Amino acid sequence: MEKLNIKDFKNVIFTPNKNETKFLKPLAAGQYAIFKGVKDQIMSCDGTKINIEDKSCGKRCGGQGDLLCGIIASLIIKSKHTLTKEVFMNSMSLACKILRRAGYLAYIEKGVSTISRDIIDQIPNAFNEIIFVKKLQN
Repeated sequence: MEKLNIKDFKNVIFTPNKNETKFLKPLAAGQYAIFKGVKDQIMSCDGTKINIEDKSCGKRCGGQGDLLCGIIASLIIKSKHTLTKEVFMNSMSLACKILRRAGYLAYIEKGVSTISRDIIDQIPNAFNEIIFVKKLQN
């Protein structure tokens, strides 16, 4: 089987966990990474960085990276714009904010027993809160 050459892929978003980060090569054109943790850091291949430090779930639970990818994909697919760096960075930023808020809301309700399903249940609430606040600010 031939080795997969990631450098040939365009418009790729990597979401490595802490251990996987050490294996991530420098980003090529059209590649992005989200480093998840106490704060989320979004990075593009040109070195542009966005830090997201909103409140989040009080504990890590399996599947949050998968939820993040699903939210990002949903936002990108709904974009009515050409897939530019700005669309990707904005989608990743909004997705991080939505997931962090959903995690926070789930944690308030469920505490240390929070699981990914609880976070999923809070995504609509988080989305509405973030979009409503954004509209009020504009």
